[in-house]
Amino acid sequence: IQVNDPRSGEKFDQRIFMNNVMDYDGYRFFQSSYKLDDPSTPENEEATVLQVNSDFWGTNITYFGYLMMSIAMILSLFAPVGRFRVLNEKLKGLKEKRKSISLSLLFGLLALAGNLHAQLNDHTSPDLADFSTYHQIVAEDHSDKLARLLVQEIKFNHEQHQFTPTGRIIPFHTIADRLLRKIYRGTSFEGNNPVQVVFSMHMYPQYWAKQEVIQVPSAVREKLKLKEYASYNDLTGETGQFKWIEDYEKAHQKLESQRSEFDKKLIKLNEKYEVVKGVFTWNYFRMAPLDKDKQNRWFQPKRMFEGVVNPYVLDTTYFHLNLEDFQRANDSSNYLLFSEMYNALYPSKNIQDILAMPPPTLFIDILHFSSIQKAIQSGNYAHAEKLLGNYKNFLEEKVNLSPADVETAILTLRYLIITSDEAARSGDYSKADDLLDKIIARQRSIGKDVVPSEAMVDLEIRYNKMQIFKNTGYGYALFGFLMLVMFFWQLFIHPQGKLHRVLSICVKVFFWLIIALFLYHGAGIGMRWAISGHAPWSNGYEALVFIAWVTMVAGIAFSRKNAAVLPATALLAYFMLFVTEQNLMDPEITPLVPVLQSYWLMIHVAIITGSYGFLGLGAILGLINVILFIFKREKNKTILDINISELTYVSEMTITIGLFMLTIGTFLGGVWANESWGRYWGWDPKETWALVSVLVYAILLHLRFIPQLSSKFIFNTYSLWGYSAIRQIGFCIPLRFSTYLRN
Repeated sequence: IQVNDPRSGEKFDQRIFMNNVMDYDGYRFFQSSYKLDDPSTPENEEATVLQVNSDFWGTNITYFGYLMMSIAMILSLFAPVGRFRVLNEKLKGLKEKRKSISLSLLFGLLALAGNLHAQLNDHTSPDLADFSTYHQIVAEDHSDKLARLLVQEIKFNHEQHQFTPTGRIIPFHTIADRLLRKIYRGTSFEGNNPVQVVFSMHMYPQYWAKQEVIQVPSAVREKLKLKEYASYNDLTGETGQFKWIEDYEKAHQKLESQRSEFDKKLIKLNEKYEVVKGVFTWNYFRMAPLDKDKQNRWFQPKRMFEGVVNPYVLDTTYFHLNLEDFQRANDSSNYLLFSEMYNALYPSKNIQDILAMPPPTLFIDILHFSSIQKAIQSGNYAHAEKLLGNYKNFLEEKVNLSPADVETAILTLRYLIITSDEAARSGDYSKADDLLDKIIARQRSIGKDVVPSEAMVDLEIRYNKMQIFKNTGYGYALFGFLMLVMFFWQLFIHPQGKLHRVLSICVKVFFWLIIALFLYHGAGIGMRWAISGHAPWSNGYEALVFIAWVTMVAGIAFSRKNAAVLPATALLAYFMLFVTEQNLMDPEITPLVPVLQSYWLMIHVAIITGSYGFLGLGAILGLINVILFIFKREKNKTILDINISELTYVSEMTITIGLFMLTIGTFLGGVWANESWGRYWGWDPKETWALVSVLVYAILLHLRFIPQLSSKFIFNTYSLWGYSAIRQIGFCIPLRFSTYLRN
């Protein structure tokens, strides 16, 4: 907008967008939403919706009230006569009582304790005349170098059915690892790593179209008559589309709440199918930056083998012109020989229009002239090498590509078309390594403004390979389970006996192993933060990983209060991390959308999600107490009552901290909303359930004032049930239901 103030004579331009507010003369101007143009109408409906506020005193008084309430909550945790201090003193008293009791074997818990304890690369050449049986896998050493090749990150938008760049430049290892996990749900295929597999899928799509590399969800196998794994060809119908496209479209048109399990999994299967098609058509391989391009565009040889090895895309008969035809046309500058071919690609264009097309488009499609099929079939690359010289002249003289882009194109062609296949056959990767180094150097030279540093590339590849959160979860599960078994075991053996001492030593060892896992978990979050450039709690996957870590913080902080606290926490953290590995959430690292680029958001979300960890610990302690109530008998009543009381007091303390964090986080959410688009509260589902969660836990902590509801059993049962409110806001209501993202 342009501000023109005749009173002061000020005149200036100002951009207003999400989190970029204009303050002028006591007024605040916000962008609350915007409208896109409808391409089906002749009018331009593009518009921005602005909001103006002027409420200096109201805003500051509200913020001051938030601040005072937050300070009061924090101080209450340290007040000499506060509930938190009272609970801490009660725990100390119970520890003294525990020391004074001499325990005999409690055989009544034996049943409980019993229940709880209870390819090397194959370079052989088949019939090279049949591309459906021919492929190569690059050597593992070379794949380590190829993993560092930079590509522009692309995501498939399932709603719009198109591929769109995210803006990140990432190592090829990241995209290969992600794609193989997506389609195969594994990190290797027949002994080959993701880079080896996905690169080969790009180079030899007709072979890979026959390989059973697509994991089929169990909910659709019987009805579609498919096995656990299927090939791309198995899922392709006679029209060249997804075989069950009609069923898919019906499922896709339903509201999410109305979709059956079959509908949901069919949509997932179609998504995997489209991802594989995207690999075959090189949509994920944007690895060539355009020189001096203001938009920092990267392009890909996406149609390199279309018409040569992929029968589903274009009619192959148009793309088998030999090298002599191309040379003759190039020498005479008469490209009418190719007009029929190009008419198949671009029916509405003549040859002059085609030659005037943007360099990336022409660069991609000219590859069909190269007789690559003959070169690969024969193993003789002399013709293809000779073609590259002619092609270089064509790019410089007819297309007017810059010398830098010509060099990039030639290096790319030589590596992808010739060297990689030749090296895989011979086992000599010296030439391929050299070309790959040159390509990466050019990427860094041309795309220096957007490419990550070499150290950051190494960090991201290391992060991908370490699988930190998956391995940490398994460690939490193992050590947490063993510690919990020992906790119950120690309940029914003599506290002065030799076995009790041995178990105590084992518990200490497992304690420090869990501490090491906790630090490893935190290092993974730190690595993800460094790679993404923003706080790693911007989506469901990151939030759950962070909540699991904060849960461990809570467990470690209260681990001295009772021996069951830390193992229970570790098991809860495992279940959270287990969910992140079930393909229910997207683990991709993506840039933040503008509305989320706010320091208020980072603080608000960190505190809110952190509260889930403390409240979750209260829930798992409630579950353990309910189990202890079930097994309580007259002969074990004394010791179990002590443990139930200890765990109940710890649960109340953790829930108190969690409620305070949840409330303060909600306050900060109001501040963020007001600072970003000019209103504190919108009663959208996310905001409403945040308030419901505060009320649920506030009621829980005040049940002790109602005599009929003040029992420990009711408190623990409620604490377990109450976490369903957190589950609702954190995991059942998608982020898209927030007003700020809908707008």
